[in-house]
Amino acid sequence: MDIHLSYADMSIISDEALKFFKMAYNKALEEKGFLSVIIAGGKSPLVFYDKLSADTKIDFSKIIFFISDERVTDDISELNYVSISERLFKNKKSYNFKRILVEKEDALSLYNSEVKEFLEKYKRFDISFLGVGYDGHIASLFRNEYDSTDYVIRTNAINYKTRNRITLNYSALNSSRFTVFIVSGKEKENTLRAVFTGKLKLPVSNITTPKYYLIDSSTVANLFI
Repeated sequence: MDIHLSYADMSIISDEALKFFKMAYNKALEEKGFLSVIIAGGKSPLVFYDKLSADTKIDFSKIIFFISDERVTDDISELNYVSISERLFKNKKSYNFKRILVEKEDALSLYNSEVKEFLEKYKRFDISFLGVGYDGHIASLFRNEYDSTDYVIRTNAINYKTRNRITLNYSALNSSRFTVFIVSGKEKENTLRAVFTGKLKLPVSNITTPKYYLIDSSTVANLFI
């Protein structure tokens, strides 16, 4: 399998993520007038979100952001959309953020309908920015296969504080033109080695789009030893 990656400190790889974003943004605006992008929660992309938010040349009103997954909980500090909003949409008056409304009983069906309607009309997302868990999970997909092929499904995060999740399925994530993984955390070294050598099939291995790994060298040390 082809692996494309950059290995540098978080500031540099966040700059690279921004370059990928702007290339997709310019191409999408030229083709159809707006950009569609999948974004993830977690700590790894936060510096990238800061840089993206601060870029005055990007018109947020011409972007549709789709959240990759969400924790189903009443604890607001655990919700992905909160950390994303605080960093990415600060001081933004006009933006379109498609999030999973976990406060509603029909949150899953609402988001599935929204994603399905979008993909039926436009066929694919322009770009995705995802993280990778220490166990190789992406979004809230913890297994290689799920019974459902729906775009949005419910999953169980067994070894995590908030187990109940709603997430984009592989069927949605693989509808993206391109995927950028932003990865930090020393505990992920063995997982990344397994992915790059093909020794293990993990959820991240199921992404079939063209992809690029941006790896934070300040936390993921000695990766290629």
